[in-house]
Amino acid sequence: MRVFVEKMVYGGHGLARTENGYVFVKGAIAGEVVETEIDKKKKDYSFAYVRDIVEPSPLRIPTRCPHFGVCGGCDWQYISYEGQLDMKGQILEDTFRRIGGVEVKPELIAKSQPWAYRYRARFHSDHRGRLGFYRGRTNEVVWIGSCPVLVPSLNEAKRDLEELRAFERGTEISMRCAYGRDDVLAHIKGKVRKGVRRRLRELPFSVIENEKLLRGRPYTLERWCDLEVRFSYNSFSQVNPMVAEDLYFFIREELNDFEKVWYLYGGVGILAMLLALDGKEVKLIEASDCAVKDAEENLRKYGLLGKVEVIRGDVERIFPSLLAEFEAEAIVADPPREGMDKKVIGAIKNSNVEKIIYVSCYPPVLARDVCFLREIGYELVALKWVDMFPQTSHIEAIGIFRKGGG
Repeated sequence: MRVFVEKMVYGGHGLARTENGYVFVKGAIAGEVVETEIDKKKKDYSFAYVRDIVEPSPLRIPTRCPHFGVCGGCDWQYISYEGQLDMKGQILEDTFRRIGGVEVKPELIAKSQPWAYRYRARFHSDHRGRLGFYRGRTNEVVWIGSCPVLVPSLNEAKRDLEELRAFERGTEISMRCAYGRDDVLAHIKGKVRKGVRRRLRELPFSVIENEKLLRGRPYTLERWCDLEVRFSYNSFSQVNPMVAEDLYFFIREELNDFEKVWYLYGGVGILAMLLALDGKEVKLIEASDCAVKDAEENLRKYGLLGKVEVIRGDVERIFPSLLAEFEAEAIVADPPREGMDKKVIGAIKNSNVEKIIYVSCYPPVLARDVCFLREIGYELVALKWVDMFPQTSHIEAIGIFRKGGG
């Protein structure tokens, strides 16, 4: 079926209209005419992939990775980087119009280097002990020789591990490279073949097997925002530290006029450290035990535990009951993909909070929560974004809300 692709939509597909409904075309670019093959048909719409390009976009480029289209990681390598940025801005604007009912012009505040930007990755072992990523929407492991979006140290550590042929099929290996240091830490979750464990201890980086430290230390010491920061092997961090730093510095500037801040889903506390160094009083809530320990250690190192209180627990359970005890003027929230719980939003309704900075890795949920926050008196006054994930259609968005619209 030949179609004209009107625009790009969230999820990375091109959208085309036909007599039989909408078609979401994988591998297309807005403005192209393509021949498609229907992959999945629903009542009013279909999913398809590109079979042939009749009229290509000037933004279409050759893909760099030989595994593109098989590996489930990148989905936009065929689009020039400047084209990716333009399309992400358009997708954000369209998403907030459709779901949030607001007309807002998204502003890009930090773009990335297009390649070699990821400092964290999760690999899976195939039946030969080789490491790769899952094929899109499956649990089938696709072996990857070298991934061009990873920093070189991760690709080198991956090769070192593969040479051992140490892992049974299905073993998961999470690796992180220390930003600013290049130290690598690998966490193995699964089965190691007999007789190989000794060789794991001889690798030139830290290794943990099923929670047991085999070599090195169970954390990395990294340099973020001119601060030395500790990340335990299972503490969360953004995969693109260079862009994450720009994001933290932006939020820091946005909070210049406030003295007391809630930081929800605060992780290891990098932003809290920056705010405390500015003299602000911060209460940080984080559910992960290891991240809480890291946050306390990071704050203690700089003598900031008195300015920042770290509270362990689920934001949804703890925050509503504590809100009245700490009359903060601002909230920073960086929730998981599911967004802010309605209990959290409801608790803010009668508070003294003037400003909310809401960071989201899944903009449709942020657009949904625009409606809920509007109901309790907070208007979206600005929509920012950073390009945390080049070569993919994923977007990291930041909503700035003010009570009464400011």
